[in-house]
Amino acid sequence: MSGIKHLLVISGNYPAPGQPSSGTFVREFVRSVARKGVPCSVIAPVAIHRGRDAMAFPKQEIDVVSPTGEIAVFRPRFVSVSAWNNLSFLGRYNPTRLTFLQFEKAVQRTIRKQSIA
Repeated sequence: MSGIKHLLVISGNYPAPGQPSSGTFVREFVRSVARKGVPCSVIAPVAIHRGRDAMAFPKQEIDVVSPTGEIAVFRPRFVSVSAWNNLSFLGRYNPTRLTFLQFEKAVQRTIRKQSIA
């Protein structure tokens, strides 16, 4: 693993205090890489309606997995309109596509803001 400078994982499903059993496979994978000394970051965007409870979905936290490894976890907020089926008449801007674009923008904002490369 010495050739890896940094691991960035983008996931819509990662454990948080409000959902501790969600995305545990992803967390365990990232932890195993971090234990080898590779710097790791996770960006797990949270829909605004779910992220209102800051204690359940902290915007940022550090998961220390060993003396040599830690994971920076970022949970930016995004607008989810995927349940708004009455917008499907918009064609290529259907609710699912709009939600994905908002998710993607949240990821890009975090990468820029945190200088993750």
